[in-house]
Amino acid sequence: AGFALADRTFDADVVSVALPVFGAAAVASGAVAVAVPAGRMDTALRDRAIATLRGIAPILSQSLGGRMPADPVTQHA
Repeated sequence: AGFALADRTFDADVVSVALPVFGAAAVASGAVAVAVPAGRMDTALRDRAIATLRGIAPILSQSLGGRMPADPVTQHA
């Protein structure tokens, strides 16, 4: 799945990364995110956060009764 990156968008000192959580119809119905102080978010931490969230998002989707779409990047574009 794709991800969203918010770099000091809502708060001048916060960067966040989020991935979608899908519902039963395989449509994004929420998100799981990590937010950190901007000064601590480097490329390595961003990449680790994305990798971790990519592992968590499908599990969370399934545990809430949802399912991942066949092609989450283009199916709902």
